[in-house]
Amino acid sequence: MLLADYFLEKSRRKLGFRQLKLSVDASGKLKRYAWPGNVRELEHIISRAALKARKGSSPSDIVSLTASHIEIPDDIAAQPEFVKPTQPPLEIVNLRSATEDYQRELIKHMLTKCDGNWSQAAKLLSIDRGNLVRLAKRLGVYIKKEVVGGK
Repeated sequence: MLLADYFLEKSRRKLGFRQLKLSVDASGKLKRYAWPGNVRELEHIISRAALKARKGSSPSDIVSLTASHIEIPDDIAAQPEFVKPTQPPLEIVNLRSATEDYQRELIKHMLTKCDGNWSQAAKLLSIDRGNLVRLAKRLGVYIKKEVVGGK
């Protein structure tokens, strides 16, 4: 929680609050999260939460970030499911191709689950949308969007 406190103080100074703190439920939510990203992910989550909490507050208020301000999945069900290979490899494969195969299948699965919505799929995968698009392109993953109700 040391890093979270540092980013809280940084956001407090930036937004001009008298005091900015984490509620117990928000702190618990941050502790339960698996943190697949890096330190910048924590910084962005706290910064966004502070901006959300700023609405309706004056700089002289003591602002407390609640779990509803923290935009991370609440439970394991919100995390991407493990995509099992359809068939175990019969021969030895190199790690790079096995990793790329897994990434390819996981990206396809998430895009299908999110009806082709790249932003939503990226959020579920805990990566930036632009990085997801570049990775999918490198792996040769293309999703066709169907036009419904067109002529």
